[in-house]
Amino acid sequence: MAFTLFVFGAIGVDAEWLLESWLRPCGAAGAVIVAGWLVEAKQSVIENMAPVLTLLFTPLFTLMLLAFLVCALLVDAMALWAILARISAFGFTPNRVAALGENLILVVNLAGAALLYVRFLRRNTGIAPLERWQTAHLPVYAVWAWIVVLVFPLVFNFQ
Repeated sequence: MAFTLFVFGAIGVDAEWLLESWLRPCGAAGAVIVAGWLVEAKQSVIENMAPVLTLLFTPLFTLMLLAFLVCALLVDAMALWAILARISAFGFTPNRVAALGENLILVVNLAGAALLYVRFLRRNTGIAPLERWQTAHLPVYAVWAWIVVLVFPLVFNFQ
C-alpha cells in the first residue's frame, strides 16, 4: 500500500482515499483468507512459501503498475493538450517544441507499454517484448536530446 501511495504521489494523484476506503478493508479481509489457506496448504513445507507468495503478489503488483500506467497516459495526454494549446495561442518557442517532442515520444512509449502489459496479463506473450520495447526507446530519447542540443540553436537562432 505504501508503494501505491508513493507511485501515485509522484505524479500528484492522491490515492489515500482509495487506500483508506477500499484497499485496506478489502486487503485485510483477503489477507485473513490467504493466510488461512497458506497455513492449511503449506503446513509442513516452509521453504515452498516464497513461490506461493510470488504467485499471489505478482498479479496484484502488475495490476497496480498497469493502473499507474493508465494514470501516466492520462497525465501525458493532458500535458500534450496544454502544450499544443500554448503553441497555438503564443507560438513556437524552443521550450515548447522540446516539451512537445518529448511528450510525443513519451505517449508512444507509454501506450506501447500499456498494450504489452495487457498482452502479458492475458498470457498472450512473455515479458521479453515489453523489455525490448522499453530498451528500444532509450535511443529515441537520446536522439531527441541530441536534436534539442544540436539543431535547436540553429533553428531558433541562439546566440
